[in-house]
Amino acid sequence: VSRMKGLRGDIVLGGNGDVSVAAVDLDRIEAVWSDYAQEDGGEESLATLRECLEKLDGRARQVVRLHYEDRRSRREIGDRLEMGEQGVKSLLRRSRELLRQCVERARRGV
Repeated sequence: VSRMKGLRGDIVLGGNGDVSVAAVDLDRIEAVWSDYAQEDGGEESLATLRECLEKLDGRARQVVRLHYEDRRSRREIGDRLEMGEQGVKSLLRRSRELLRQCVERARRGV
């Protein structure tokens, strides 16, 4: 997961929370994904991520689902959860970090 952080330079965030991809090195992304996904094409990793998502507390789980599954902007999420956009941004950051830690623990068998 941490190696994927190097790919951030290719991702552009819009002011309203929209994400667009520019000038992506697809070979590099494929190599990182192949290392991470293992032999099952990523199915085990996705299952682990889903399990970790269910372990998040209600609001953290809700903000992740609204942002990634429902494709809601930070403004829309903030309106729904009665939070400011910066609060949504912070909660998303903390939630992603919790998910990352959970997935890494699961991969190590802890």
